[in-house]
Amino acid sequence: MIEAILTFIKAFWRPILGALVLLAAWWWHSGQVKAALAEARDDGRAEVQALWDKAVQDQKDADATANQANRKTEGENNARVINAQGQRAQSAGDDAALLAGVRTERDGLRRSLSTALNTIRHGCDVPGATADAQAGGAAAVQKVFGELAGEAEELARAADAHAADSLMYQQAWPQR
Repeated sequence: MIEAILTFIKAFWRPILGALVLLAAWWWHSGQVKAALAEARDDGRAEVQALWDKAVQDQKDADATANQANRKTEGENNARVINAQGQRAQSAGDDAALLAGVRTERDGLRRSLSTALNTIRHGCDVPGATADAQAGGAAAVQKVFGELAGEAEELARAADAHAADSLMYQQAWPQR
């Protein structure tokens, strides 16, 4: 059997040698292809990682720019609110001074009305029933005047507060 194998090899040594050379070339080529694929895979990974890192850095830069713009806008809004609150406080002080002047005027009118009513009650020569009716009417007028003055003062205070608050909110509202 060994003789048959040796005879076969002697007869076909060129094709066998060619097959062995082809087998060695195929083995070497497959190793080169595997190495090239691994290198390309590593290069691709590095390229993708570089793109990812750049995208992350670009996002961080955009975030920093947006945060800086937000801080600037927030500072402007806070300054506007503080300014509006200061104007509101000054307006409240001005309103209080005007209200004190109105109270003084009201008290003067009340005294004048009281004097006029006392003059009507005591200084007129009218019969008793008519004098009593005039005195009752004068007292009713004085009571209504007092109630109206109190209600007017409350209404004026509420209206001034509402107007000042509205103005403060308008001034403090963010402007775009």
